[in-house]
Amino acid sequence: YFFGIPIMFGLATAVASVVLKLFNNASVWCWISPLPLTCRGSLFNNGINDCERGNNASLYRFVFFYGPLWFVIITASVAMFLLYTSVRKTEQQAAKWSLATRLEKTARLKHTKKVRRQAFFYLMAFYVAWLPGTLLRTIETISKNTDTSVLLVIFAITGPFQGTLNFLVYVRPKYLKYRRKHPENLCLVIQMIVFTCCMKEEPSGDITRITEP
Repeated sequence: YFFGIPIMFGLATAVASVVLKLFNNASVWCWISPLPLTCRGSLFNNGINDCERGNNASLYRFVFFYGPLWFVIITASVAMFLLYTSVRKTEQQAAKWSLATRLEKTARLKHTKKVRRQAFFYLMAFYVAWLPGTLLRTIETISKNTDTSVLLVIFAITGPFQGTLNFLVYVRPKYLKYRRKHPENLCLVIQMIVFTCCMKEEPSGDITRITEP
């Protein structure tokens, strides 16, 4: 159901948007938008529909997309916090029975710190990608005459950039691991991360290229 629910929800909202004629010019791409862009829709215009297409499109933006989006982001934030507190609690309990950990304070809660940093970057990928777009569409809904061109350009960059941000967060632990082992060879570290199918790490710590037999 982890795959089925998003697919079915996406198909249902897409079909509904076609039936309701919500897909129109949204400044930088075709998306849920009123036509013309300056019309308000019956919900915000005393029951009078002043749009040629996409009546109340501003409402459907939040019902079909931004509402579920921020529900997922907030849920992920809560899940990351619970994960962090769980690891911290476990490590604190383990530290009570570890003489080495009690003697060496710098090593205490090292796994907790790793989880905290990774969770932070993971969530920041969401916030950086979608906060500008949410602000943009909220301002457009509230005020049709506000100049949002700067915010529009920022969103046009950050929205499609989410995949790259997720990739960077995903490879970050590997990068740090290989970078510590090979601080003098950044190019080799990048090759090990990007071309995982062609590179391997020997038990000695050396990195070699995989060749066909």
